[in-house]
Amino acid sequence: RASSARAKSPACALKRRTGAVRRIASSFAFFLWAYILANMEAGKASISILGVPVVGVLSGVIFLGEPLTLTMVFGISMVLAGIFLVQHS
Repeated sequence: RASSARAKSPACALKRRTGAVRRIASSFAFFLWAYILANMEAGKASISILGVPVVGVLSGVIFLGEPLTLTMVFGISMVLAGIFLVQHS
């Protein structure tokens, strides 16, 4: 009965949700990486791996309901701006 109570606990539910988010974010990042690598030279494509934390943050906001703070928005915009500048220089 103790294991049954633990299976229904909020901690277990959160662990299942975060596990799903990790798998979804990792899968999306992998397929995005494969697409980018197939469509541009490897040197420039390697810079796009910096987008992985952006996918992680946005997945947390979308799937876990985490708050999107101004600091996060600033960080995401800086990462994306850096990727854009490297790709177009």
